[in-house]
Amino acid sequence: MIQESILTSTMKTSNELRKWNNEMYIRYKPNTQSGIIGRVQDARRQLMLKLANIKKGDAVLEFGCEDGKFSSMIPSCKTLVSFDISDTALRDAKKSRANASFVLTDATGNLPFKKSRFDVVIAGEILEHVEKPEQIIENIYNTLKPGGRAVVSIPNEKFYSRIKKVIKNTVVLRPLFSRQLLELSDWHMHHDFCRKKAEMLLRQRFDIIGGRSVMNLHHVFLVRKRIHPVQDKSD
Repeated sequence: MIQESILTSTMKTSNELRKWNNEMYIRYKPNTQSGIIGRVQDARRQLMLKLANIKKGDAVLEFGCEDGKFSSMIPSCKTLVSFDISDTALRDAKKSRANASFVLTDATGNLPFKKSRFDVVIAGEILEHVEKPEQIIENIYNTLKPGGRAVVSIPNEKFYSRIKKVIKNTVVLRPLFSRQLLELSDWHMHHDFCRKKAEMLLRQRFDIIGGRSVMNLHHVFLVRKRIHPVQDKSD
């Protein structure tokens, strides 16, 4: 059971949006767990863990946990809360780890957690899945303690698109990848994410203090919540 000190109230998400995410999770999950894509995702997760540098005394919140693959990798900490909008994904996630709380909620809505509650926030591959990623940025900011840190990752959509085009035009390579993987993902509401766009979003609320890329396919950022807002220097 999730601790009462973390929850503020039970929040409901859109049934339509949840149903769509359930369908997308079922369609795309098998394609991301094995082969080349699986190895790339494992490298991304390991990099995120390294940058997060989670300690035993940290309260950790994970946005968009899907099947709990990353949740299972998070080291022992004071509190771990993982959430997703897909109840289908959460059923899988709950099997991944016993000493964690799994919550059904929408990352873009009013989250059922007290503000400034967490030391570390993890948000891997979620910004591209929502219509307004700035709402997630705001929720990351609100849930972090002053000076708290977040690790955020995004796919380099433009680079992925170029690679897919090369593979589709190469007879020898084409049979090695499923047709679904070589098309634009229906689960992504944005197909133009790149380092520059992510940095622009993050700098609205955070100081970027570190980060790296995984084979230029994924960008991972370590950011810190600003204690004081940035002053307008135009005056």
